[in-house]
Amino acid sequence: MTLTFSKYIPEMFTMILFFMACTKSGSSPEVNYTALKVLEFKTNTPIADADVVLEKCTHPDPFGCFESSVVGRISTDKNGNFKFESKLGVYLIAASHVNYWSDHSGGNSSGPGDVYLTPVAYTKIRLKKLNAHPGDLLLRLVLNKDPTPLFTIGIPHSYDLPVDTAVLMESYGNYNNNIAWYFTDRSGTVASGEGSGMVPNYYINRFDTATAEVDY
Repeated sequence: MTLTFSKYIPEMFTMILFFMACTKSGSSPEVNYTALKVLEFKTNTPIADADVVLEKCTHPDPFGCFESSVVGRISTDKNGNFKFESKLGVYLIAASHVNYWSDHSGGNSSGPGDVYLTPVAYTKIRLKKLNAHPGDLLLRLVLNKDPTPLFTIGIPHSYDLPVDTAVLMESYGNYNNNIAWYFTDRSGTVASGEGSGMVPNYYINRFDTATAEVDY
């Protein structure tokens, strides 16, 4: 009896090895994720339900990336979290939310990280005409952050020389803001001889409304 059983041992061992190999090859490969957040600038408050777009660089160039393509669109959870498969090779992450200015992270050799969004605030500006100006000119207001980021031109608004009115401009919450004003013709050329000015820097808390006045 012992001899009969012993002769089957090599076959049984081979079957066990075959079963183990099949089990290993049929298992799901491990998936690695990159986990990041969308946060409010300055307060680090998590932003829920932000729209997140993942981009991969498809044509690198010596200065960074010449062309990219979207490889995923997701939303943040209630704690501002989102994650994606690391193998996607995400180069840049853009985030947006109805109550915030859109922004991004990445786009450089260090790769993307958490995305910080600046809350939208407002400035109610009284425009008051004190001097005579040619009727074909426009009053232009340009709102910007202070300090102003490099390569930023600000948010321009043009008005038809109102005598006395109030306008509402989207502004930057949790930030210092400033407003430059000057005159242009209808094509956008600056009328340098008509004067210009600046609304002094003012700070706006998240989602608040500040007031300012431009006397021109």
